[in-house]
Amino acid sequence: EFVTAHSAQREYDFLVSLEGTLLRGQIDLWWAEPGGAVLLDYKTDKFLTPERTASYELQLRLYALALEKLTGRAPKEAWLFPLRTAEPHRVDLSVPVLDTLRQFQQAESVGYFPIREAARCQYCPYLAGACPVASVKAVPNIDPEPELPDPWF
Repeated sequence: EFVTAHSAQREYDFLVSLEGTLLRGQIDLWWAEPGGAVLLDYKTDKFLTPERTASYELQLRLYALALEKLTGRAPKEAWLFPLRTAEPHRVDLSVPVLDTLRQFQQAESVGYFPIREAARCQYCPYLAGACPVASVKAVPNIDPEPELPDPWF
């Protein structure tokens, strides 16, 4: 399809406001076709777990909204392209993303950012100092998640 593209943009930096939130990003590659734009995002992960894929899908859906705001036209397709496996993964752009953006806004307004400790934390240079995971582990009986009204993500 890239061969039929009218134009292409690589490493396309953007800054847009979506519902009062500034969204900044860089689209690896997008091109315009007669039926609409196509977004492509390269990934260098060794393995793409389902959780990681879901977070990247959210990223591309937000990028699609940004591109729509910038061009006036919704993209027709978005793809994740893992460079290690070279197996493209199509992202469903029909999934609503503005509710997730609103949840981020709500979390930001009350300062609610739960700690998400993972196995990879042990390799992080910040674990011994600035990381909140270290401080929660150092002080027993601390609940890092305050009581909050529903719904939370």
